[in-house]
Amino acid sequence: MLVDLHMTPKELTPNALATAAKSAGLHGAVITDTHRTDRLLAFAREMRALGLSAYAGVEMTLEKGSIVFIPRDPNGPFASRNFAPAGLRWVWQDAVSVLEGLEGVVLAGHPYCRELDSAMVDVVYYLPTLHAIETRVARGRPIWDMMADEAVDRRNIARVGSCGGDPEFLGRAMTFVEGEQLSQAELVDALLSRNCWPIESEGEGQTRSREEAFSEGPPRGPRGDDDGDRPRFDGPRGGGDRGPRGGGDRGPRGGGDRGPRGGGEPGGGRGGRPPRRD
Repeated sequence: MLVDLHMTPKELTPNALATAAKSAGLHGAVITDTHRTDRLLAFAREMRALGLSAYAGVEMTLEKGSIVFIPRDPNGPFASRNFAPAGLRWVWQDAVSVLEGLEGVVLAGHPYCRELDSAMVDVVYYLPTLHAIETRVARGRPIWDMMADEAVDRRNIARVGSCGGDPEFLGRAMTFVEGEQLSQAELVDALLSRNCWPIESEGEGQTRSREEAFSEGPPRGPRGDDDGDRPRFDGPRGGGDRGPRGGGDRGPRGGGDRGPRGGGEPGGGRGGRPPRRD
């Protein structure tokens, strides 16, 4: 079945969110309201009315990035747990402590996608409990996806796809999970056993940008953007066609015909101009 594991309602009503999920071709989704669980039943009811599987979850935004928690039992301690941070965002160490005693899956939002609200980047390597990482969120930057893939490989956990918490991208990236109409516990087991695969659909523009990224490096952003200062991989070591040690066609260490210790004919200093020939 095709599932979005990180479907955050944002400003959508339960009916609007369920309709968007249905239109996106999903079979189910994890409803991940931000820092709260009190609206889950209303959203789940609308999802099921349209024949979709609805799963409980919660999104916790961190100082950098976000995590999603998917409980094995949505009606146990999870339902009464307070997921609201003291400030606007969680410090990741505190967020992890809030999840203690709850059984389920901890999923990291795409750690390197700079088009999300914030990027976790290398913090993804230090989270003590982590079971899956979003590696595809349909934002068309393969260099970010490759870095997320590397994090998955190093941590030896599941890779998944989702809309990245933005309903606007529903159906453009998702997760295929073996089975049909899985229960909440069965979904958790599938993620823990890594019986899941990210799927991403691309338009022509995204496909082209991916081809360019593999041949020329990541697209440059506007001046001042994080990506704008990254060098393009135009040639070996960057900089186009260069002779040995760079600088075009040059003689040995530059300087034309030189005599012992440089200088050539009188008038040429070490590494200076060659003598004038009339």
